[in-house]
Amino acid sequence: DVLLSLSLVSVFLIVSLTFVLGRLNLPILLSAMTLLSVICFVESRFLLAMARHDPFDGKSIDWSALLWLSWLEIGLFAILGIMFVLIRKRTEILSAVSLFILVFLTAGFVHTIYANYDSLRPDPGDNPRLSPYFDQFHKLSTNRNVIHIVPDQAQGAMLHEILNSDLEHYSSVFDGFTFFTQAVGRYKSTYPSVPYYMTGEAPEPDADFVESLPFTWDYVRETLEERSIVARLAEGNFNTFGFQFHRGLFCKGPYTACTGTHDEVFAGIAANNPNRKLALTVLTAIDLGLFQMTPVIVRQRIYDDGRWLVRRLLTGEKSHSGVLDIFTGTMQAGANPDTYNYFHHAGAHAPLLFDRNCQYIGPQRVDFANEGEQSRCTLIQLEKMINALKKIGVYDQTMIVVNGDHGTPWLPSSFSDPVSYTH
Repeated sequence: DVLLSLSLVSVFLIVSLTFVLGRLNLPILLSAMTLLSVICFVESRFLLAMARHDPFDGKSIDWSALLWLSWLEIGLFAILGIMFVLIRKRTEILSAVSLFILVFLTAGFVHTIYANYDSLRPDPGDNPRLSPYFDQFHKLSTNRNVIHIVPDQAQGAMLHEILNSDLEHYSSVFDGFTFFTQAVGRYKSTYPSVPYYMTGEAPEPDADFVESLPFTWDYVRETLEERSIVARLAEGNFNTFGFQFHRGLFCKGPYTACTGTHDEVFAGIAANNPNRKLALTVLTAIDLGLFQMTPVIVRQRIYDDGRWLVRRLLTGEKSHSGVLDIFTGTMQAGANPDTYNYFHHAGAHAPLLFDRNCQYIGPQRVDFANEGEQSRCTLIQLEKMINALKKIGVYDQTMIVVNGDHGTPWLPSSFSDPVSYTH
């Protein structure tokens, strides 16, 4: 609601500013405003697509490969600048062009918010969809439990190198675990990967993009509800709990209770803090808007190696995938039904906010080293969870499954086979 209101206010301010500039007869200022609006329009509608990059998956962007686009932008905008200086006295034309483009861009922003309203809006603290989950998910059975953790963008090669760096310690922590070094994913993004590892189904053709067939909304819903691990365990009278990075889609399975949002998984925000979630949503929207409407040289500084220029202004106490910490700190065992707990975990995915000791250090550059540091934090969380299971006496009654959804674009120096380890 706040974002929608801000967008409508923006439209009003744009119209008012254009009208005032036209009435004050300030041709240079009006010409500059029109040039700015045209640059935003050309960048968002044409030049952004020519860059052919997708920064929203946390991957690194090779800005040096976009040098040609920077020169193209400089030449194009220089020509536009000269043209608007020459026609600066045609204020009625400039006003009309500027008004049309800026309102058009703002309307697109409003439409995006409306289309994604359910995923953008924060949940109030007393949301009934949250309460059943947090009231039950920590109540384990003394008979059988399954804990399924999916660290996002976790890479087998990276984990292999981390474990070998302190083999004695990790061998003790994960005694009894089997590490499948050659196990690889199939898809490059989370959307098709979830139904793949939850069902074992891998339909052709390979779907690398969210909207690609056959991974339609109906297909994902059907597989999770009817043919997934969750469905089988629910048939076996397990209580099933899910913490998802996309509640609207991936909570479609037969869960006893399911919740979660993208922000809670990847930004370490407290799950019941609507004010923080709203602040992050607003700052993220500003970052993405600036990214889409600015030239490459400015876009690079907005992205800032995955740290994001505006979003990093949000400071304060955070915990890495905090729901797992809540689970560890509150778990209890009793004569409860058998349980299945699924956690989509931030893992090695951007934003990279934590060091190896799970201390919040603010947004870090997205690269192999920092992904490794945050992955070590994930291992610390797993160690604490294992110790908690032992403390309440259900470790031997619990199966723990850890698998990544997709890999990272980087490989450790000790590995040279990208086919085996990239995903």
